[in-house]
Amino acid sequence: MASQQNSTPIVAVVAAAGAGIAFGCMGTASQVVMRQGFSLGQIVTAQFLVATLFLGLLTLVRFRQLPGWRDVCKLLAVGLLQPLSALLLYSGIDYLEVGPAVAIQFQYVWLTIAIQSAVEHTLPPRRIIVAALVIIGGTLLASGVAETVAGGGSSFSLEGILLSAGCAVSYSFFLYFNGKVATDVHPVPRSFLLCLSGAVLSSAVFPGLYAEPFETLSALAPGAIALGLLASAPVLCLSYAAKRLTGGLVAILTSMELPAAVVTGVLVLGDATSPVKIVGVLAILAGIVISEGSHLFEQHRKPPETIAEATETAALD
Repeated sequence: MASQQNSTPIVAVVAAAGAGIAFGCMGTASQVVMRQGFSLGQIVTAQFLVATLFLGLLTLVRFRQLPGWRDVCKLLAVGLLQPLSALLLYSGIDYLEVGPAVAIQFQYVWLTIAIQSAVEHTLPPRRIIVAALVIIGGTLLASGVAETVAGGGSSFSLEGILLSAGCAVSYSFFLYFNGKVATDVHPVPRSFLLCLSGAVLSSAVFPGLYAEPFETLSALAPGAIALGLLASAPVLCLSYAAKRLTGGLVAILTSMELPAAVVTGVLVLGDATSPVKIVGVLAILAGIVISEGSHLFEQHRKPPETIAEATETAALD
């Protein structure tokens, strides 16, 4: 029994980090589909529709019913923050280069910690603060912002900065409320409801997908299915980690998104890399280790007093 209790935080940590990796892979996959001539609106809408259909079928087969209407309404409301974050980020990239937009978006790491501290009137552990600072520094390096500024190419657009910052704020609230709302609902129906509201919002913003001819939809289908399945994975992972980890820790762990995006960008898209970006990726990984590595290690060490108590009990027997 004890071993199961100790393993739960580790599984949750892996799930949250896996969500970040899935997000990073999804960004690369989206660029692959875009290079085939499809628009952002088509991709985002199709992605959420496929994810909703997939998770809806799982919910129907496995559970056959949804949670109470209060939980349904709460999850639908929180789910709106997902597509909103994506739309704000992609809109920011229209005005900025990808690197600066991503660097601004990654401010969600410390913003989530700040929201949690303000709402709960608590200060985060020192390791979380240090980890957040290391990750933010690593983000500036891995995203290429540091090299751009050093090279004198730092012409930033106010619109792009505001849109990317809006993404950071939106995603911060999503991560915080994801860990506070309907956490007792099973991850599968929970994820279905989160994606359902995402499908509704993206369809409302980009209704043109439904007017496309059959030839366009059939050409989009393979990419949409791949993106939809990729989109399902992080939502499921975050739903599992929701009640087991704090929002601040989840924000730190999901920063695996940028290393995953850098690696898949190099392998799949042939993106250029540099020693500075590699150092940035390593810094992000170091920040994640700082946040939780020592804490998990301590969980699996049996305290001396527990050993002493066990010895005393054995002697009495």
